[in-house]
Amino acid sequence: MNKKEARIAILDLQEKHCTGCDYRCSRDVAHCWTECATGIRINELGVLLGGRIGTDQKKTRTVNEWNAFCKKAVTMSDKGMTYVGIAKKLGVTTANLHTQMKKRGLK
Repeated sequence: MNKKEARIAILDLQEKHCTGCDYRCSRDVAHCWTECATGIRINELGVLLGGRIGTDQKKTRTVNEWNAFCKKAVTMSDKGMTYVGIAKKLGVTTANLHTQMKKRGLK
C-alpha cells in the first residue's frame, strides 16, 4: 500500500466509524489506540505514513536524571567537547540540554 492509498483508507475508516463514535470528542485517545479495532487500524496506517505508534509514550526525564546529565555535560565541556557533541552522546537535544543547564545555572 502506498502513502496515497493509506491516506484514503484512513479517511474512509474515519467516515465510516469515527463520526458516530462515543469517544470521538473524548480526550482519552488511548481508548482508540488500544481498544477500538478501527483506531488500531488507523494507527497502523499512520505508522506506515511515518508516524509513531500511539501507545508509545515518550518517557519524561526526572530531575535526578537531568542533574546527572548536566554534571556529565559540564565534565565533557571542560574536556573541550561542544554542546552539540555532548547532546548527541547523552541522547538528548541540544535545546533541552541548554534549557536544563540554564535552569541549574551551569551555562
